[in-house]
Amino acid sequence: MHQQLQHCPLCHSGQFRLFISSKDYNLSQERFTIEECQQCRLLFTNPRPTEAELGKYYESATYISHTDQGNTLVNRAYKLVREYTLRQKVALIQKWSPQGELLDIGCGTGHFLAKAKEKGWQVEGVEINEGARAQAESRLAQALHPLLRNIPATRRFQAITLWHVLEHVYDLSETMTQLKDLLHKQGSLFIAVPNPQSYDAQYYGAAWAAWDVPRHLYHFNQEVMQRLAKKWGFAVKGVAPMRFDAFYVSLLSEGYKHGRTNYLKAISTGLKSNLWASNHQNNYSSLIYILQHA
Repeated sequence: MHQQLQHCPLCHSGQFRLFISSKDYNLSQERFTIEECQQCRLLFTNPRPTEAELGKYYESATYISHTDQGNTLVNRAYKLVREYTLRQKVALIQKWSPQGELLDIGCGTGHFLAKAKEKGWQVEGVEINEGARAQAESRLAQALHPLLRNIPATRRFQAITLWHVLEHVYDLSETMTQLKDLLHKQGSLFIAVPNPQSYDAQYYGAAWAAWDVPRHLYHFNQEVMQRLAKKWGFAVKGVAPMRFDAFYVSLLSEGYKHGRTNYLKAISTGLKSNLWASNHQNNYSSLIYILQHA
């Protein structure tokens, strides 16, 4: 039994329209609809699995953030660029946040936290997947949290990161309220999400891999992220592109759309997406939003 939302998760309007229908290419092959709120323009999966059901949609050996296993070409490509992107992420938080305590939500197997720890950050992580959390704890030689609500509300972090996590959280309002409480008054919140206004989203349509239904419950464009930030007392201070995502998403999308991966076509589409974005309001395949208390 799926849950049918009657109100927008962001603005609580009851006026939606069908935006697109996509398929869970990664696991169940089920179709899900994505609706658009007519008031705030948030895109969200509706109906969606119940919170109790949702876990089964992550039970895939190819779900990369939950495992270091897998030897497909796409997995190898992901791991190849990971070291470079990890350094980029740490450099970004060093630029925007005073060094101190860092909380990574949805930390997966802990690679980002390990890199930040090398640079002198005191790190903590949240990871709901037990197997991934065990790998991260081994890598970091410290205990991590299974749920965000396990962290005392009195804690304050100079940097909080969600790398492709906000689109997965079941209760958007509860999560944003917790982030507001946990962020130090001089700290920065880093939220990376796919961009449904990117070239690759338009090119691949329903086969765009970053729809990733039903695991991705929401889809945020730049305008919607501004509204989200304002509602919870944040201001968007910066937006940074994730240029490698265009190639990774295109590799997956080619397979979904055509039943096989045309690597040259995927690389070409990734290049086109990044070039297009540079002339279209920086609408890259994925964007990192840097939020601070307003």
